[in-house]
Amino acid sequence: MPAAVNGPRSVANPHAVGSPVFEFTKRKKWADLLITELSGTVILVLSTNYEVLYCGAAAIELLGWREEEVIDTELSNWMHQDDVPPFRAHFDACVSSRTELATYARLRGKAGNEIHWPVFEFRGHPHYEADFECRCFFVMARPYPSRNTAMLDSFLELKIENERLRQRLLDLRPSTSTYSALPYSISNARGGGADVMFATDTLNGAKLAAGAAAGGQPDDAESVAGGSKPAAPLYVCRTCGRTDSPEWRKGPEGPKTLCNACGLRWAKRNQKKKQEGATANAAEDAGQNDGDEAAA
Repeated sequence: MPAAVNGPRSVANPHAVGSPVFEFTKRKKWADLLITELSGTVILVLSTNYEVLYCGAAAIELLGWREEEVIDTELSNWMHQDDVPPFRAHFDACVSSRTELATYARLRGKAGNEIHWPVFEFRGHPHYEADFECRCFFVMARPYPSRNTAMLDSFLELKIENERLRQRLLDLRPSTSTYSALPYSISNARGGGADVMFATDTLNGAKLAAGAAAGGQPDDAESVAGGSKPAAPLYVCRTCGRTDSPEWRKGPEGPKTLCNACGLRWAKRNQKKKQEGATANAAEDAGQNDGDEAAA
């Protein structure tokens, strides 16, 4: 497990998936639990004379061996005779060269009254004392993986790695909030006096806004080379700075200067002003006519 990085950490994180990773080594006597409860692997401690000094509990599950049957006997008694010479050769070479053991052999298994010889993978290393003498040999024997077992092991390894990386991301995630983009204004180059307000989300949007405010068109150099059609003209709303409106409408500064929403609001407001002006003019004309009739 990777060590946690010191730093601020939020109490609840919405990006966390699944339950938190539990560190097995924090359990009391975790080493004893690992040895006694490990399934799928037979843990063996051998002497330099190939005698079994310790046999894990998984032996009875995988091979039908009882601990009292195996201890103080040679491992070769439980191994296929054709595999004994190469196993001993690898074993002796590891002891003399202080290297790790990696070999395969068939072990005798009991399933009721039937005897079978499943292939096991052996991995281990010798243990030396201060006087540089090999005292014992630690070996882990597990069934040679079939296709389904190999796929399951690969899935579990990827799952563990995924959880480890997620935990590391949570440890490294900063607690700072994301700052929103500040609005900037570009004055109207055509002398209208109004400022163009838009959010600087991207540099491209800022460049397009400036070009539209100046009344220009997109640069032809941005079109695809090879005689293809030039890019469609892009517009920017004079009110909100939007550049991706599905429809552009007429505004106080000319056609296609407002986005669909701002254009509708401006048209509605302008129409209301015209109606109020027409009503005021009609009332004024009516009052003037009444005055003329009274004078006559």
